[in-house]
Amino acid sequence: MKKTLYAFLAAGALIFTACNDDDDDGNGGAIPGDTDAPAITFAEGRDSFRPNMGEHRSAATSHMHIRFRVTDESPLDEVTAAVTGQATGTPSDAYYLINITDVYNSEDAESAFYFPEGSTELNVDSDETDLYWFGNAAREEVDGPVLAGPYDFTVSARDAFGNETSEEEQVRHRFYINRAYAPMVEVTNLNADDELDGSGNEPLMVEGTIAKGDGDLAGELSFLWVRLVNHDNHDDFAPAESPLSEAIWGSSSRINASGQPVPAGDIDMSTALTGDNAITVPSGHGHYHLIVWAEDEHGNVTRTSVDVHVD
Repeated sequence: MKKTLYAFLAAGALIFTACNDDDDDGNGGAIPGDTDAPAITFAEGRDSFRPNMGEHRSAATSHMHIRFRVTDESPLDEVTAAVTGQATGTPSDAYYLINITDVYNSEDAESAFYFPEGSTELNVDSDETDLYWFGNAAREEVDGPVLAGPYDFTVSARDAFGNETSEEEQVRHRFYINRAYAPMVEVTNLNADDELDGSGNEPLMVEGTIAKGDGDLAGELSFLWVRLVNHDNHDDFAPAESPLSEAIWGSSSRINASGQPVPAGDIDMSTALTGDNAITVPSGHGHYHLIVWAEDEHGNVTRTSVDVHVD
């Protein structure tokens, strides 16, 4: 009788254990079910992404560093890193508006964008995967001088279970490529803290020039956009809020905006930003950003952002 009872209890325990051995992967595999998208973080040993939000690359620079890291508890399937430019019109075909997407996967072991099958981590921080637009290492897609101005850097990832990073989880940074042939913007009346001083309810005094770029690749000024904002969110193509004050001349091939005719020759900002075109500072103490967007007839853009301090 006791042997029969022990056998019954043992069978019941075995059934109970089997019922509680959840296998969430749905495939009977050893890896538990994974419903989380891969995480995108800074490259190993780095304290920021590259490009970082709002980063400017100087006119003498030939490339942009690409640095990030992707991790997941499951094997990675694919990671994409894209750099793309925007235009509402048609920029000159003598320049290249960057539109390059790098796909990292386990398909080609000879590729700079390869990771071994089964990898749960991808660390991108190599000269081979940087984006060159000039010189011997320039990407094969680049078929002419790169169009100066803003570009969007985006990173997304998918793991072996099909979990993909959402738009909120993706890296989305806007950075700026400066070139010598793009318009030149110089603000000359900055204070010791590299800020402009303003007074509430008064026109902002801005001294300096906006001029045609340097060399045979430079074009005449075709669009000028000067605006005062609460914070520079780098949202030129779709501003999150209306500028506190702005002045617009000409017509852009990069954004949907136009205004009065562009004055001929170099622009003296102390003269241009007066009267109806004055940039008026809000009342009370505050910190703001003055953004100057200067564009030539080819679509090359120089964008300068200056801190404004109001007592």
